[in-house]
Amino acid sequence: MIGQSWRNRTRSGRRAAGILGGPAVALSLGALALAALGWGPEPAGAAIQPRALTYHVGFNGAPSWTPDGRLVFPSGRETSVQRVSLWITSADTDTAMQITWGTWDADCPAVSPDGRSVVFMSNRTGHYSLYLKQFDPDSTWAVADPQYVNLYPRWFKDGRRILYVSQRDTLQGLYVRDLATGRETCLFQSPQVIYFPTLSPDEKEVFFSWGKTHVYFDLYRVPVTGGEPQPWCQMPGFKMSPTFTPDGTHVLFARANEHAVYELWVAPLSAPLAGHKVETGLPSSYYPAFSPDGKRLAFCSRDETGVVDVWVAPWPPGEVEAH
Repeated sequence: MIGQSWRNRTRSGRRAAGILGGPAVALSLGALALAALGWGPEPAGAAIQPRALTYHVGFNGAPSWTPDGRLVFPSGRETSVQRVSLWITSADTDTAMQITWGTWDADCPAVSPDGRSVVFMSNRTGHYSLYLKQFDPDSTWAVADPQYVNLYPRWFKDGRRILYVSQRDTLQGLYVRDLATGRETCLFQSPQVIYFPTLSPDEKEVFFSWGKTHVYFDLYRVPVTGGEPQPWCQMPGFKMSPTFTPDGTHVLFARANEHAVYELWVAPLSAPLAGHKVETGLPSSYYPAFSPDGKRLAFCSRDETGVVDVWVAPWPPGEVEAH
């Protein structure tokens, strides 16, 4: 078991690298905003029935599905170097096998559409940038300009392009890079922090969390060709890590409640303020990711002691997992 002191050091290192520090800092920002503005009554939510995939084994992070239904996730279970590495496991039981090693962190993995590689962010040069690990033959190389801080990669369906956040001097921006040609396109830049972009099912838009108003981190949308972002969801609370439901009609995201605890919410794409909470029965829930067949949802939950585990539940709400 890795102690709380290591988790604190890891989060501090991320802030120094230009990252807000993930859920820990997001919670504190959400608490300030909620205390200032207050909340109304919550809509009733549907319930899912999650089970722990990792159970108090290290410090686990945002999962990414492989095409064959396994999960790649960052974990601090390797205590000899006290670093976050990438692991791959069955989604049915924790059979995790380590796939990255080193005296640096590997985080926010995104498995390629063909399952042959994973792109992730790593601080191996002193700050976070993006790297691609090919599984067979095993090799790893940089896929974004390592002089900049590059974060939160996502794949396009063609397996050729990636979407990510990049910090250039005092500005953060959304970028698309063609991995075959190296051609890079900037969608927009901002002095405010950008979190966790995701592509719409038709890949015509990018949805992301943005601190534009300095009050909440709201969810915005911008054309994949670039332009001025437009607000999508501005209900109270810090909101992050949006992802589309398997049918493409709703967006699932994490939202901080009035106690600054993250919960999963789902809202119609056409009516974001009509969203409701997805009941997980857990102390917190964030970083959602749907399986390729759309029948399972993986996400993270942090308990009262600070331990973060990966959980898996049948989808849609109300479904029961077969045994």
